[in-house]
Amino acid sequence: MIGNHVPDVYAAVLAVGGVQGQGAGTVEAHEEAVKKNPLDAFIDFQPFLGPLAAAGIIKGVVAILTATLGWTAKNNGVALVLTAAGDGFFQFLPIMIALNAARKFKMNDFTALAIEAALVYPNLEASMTALGKVGAVNFFSIPLGLPTGDYLSTVIPAILAVWVASHIEIFMKKITLDFVKVFMVPFVTLMIAVSLTFLLVGPIANTASSLIGSGLTAIQGFRLILYGVLLGVQLRLLSLLPI
Repeated sequence: MIGNHVPDVYAAVLAVGGVQGQGAGTVEAHEEAVKKNPLDAFIDFQPFLGPLAAAGIIKGVVAILTATLGWTAKNNGVALVLTAAGDGFFQFLPIMIALNAARKFKMNDFTALAIEAALVYPNLEASMTALGKVGAVNFFSIPLGLPTGDYLSTVIPAILAVWVASHIEIFMKKITLDFVKVFMVPFVTLMIAVSLTFLLVGPIANTASSLIGSGLTAIQGFRLILYGVLLGVQLRLLSLLPI
């Protein structure tokens, strides 16, 4: 009987067989993974580039239908279904990113997905607004806030959230007793990671994203050629990250 040691035995079997597990691994492998820079997670974008492109093409089809036939999600069933197919991937992009980042940093896939699901929780912005009306937009007296448009379709906050969570998870694996590890590790990781993301990680990531975007927009306004060069360099650097 191996009981609560199933994850450890599973990881050992994968190591012996030379198989790469998803969302699992030894503590040592996990530690090695979380030492990497968060930007390393960008290299795992390749697995969903195909579906991402497909969703973009579908959005293009909807645009053509709207321009030529006047079909929209409000007046035509075909347009509604295609709009959902095209927008869904982009709408919940943080969840897609979470899966890839979790595999990169070798943390539990579903814990990472649960963290990102909290960021795209339905009506989050409306709930924040309602709390604001009664003066309760805080987390134990620490002010809460959301970026414009919530965290839907965001990239950097999603990656940083999983990176932070991977550090919390490895720490909890070290200090948690085996017989409660299966639920205690994800419980603490989820609680702390989601809280830190809303209070610290998310705002910092969005501020950085806004500054980069504002800088590029400013450059675009007076030096269009330079803007194109910088944007191209940025995309090229991402594509050259080692796989």
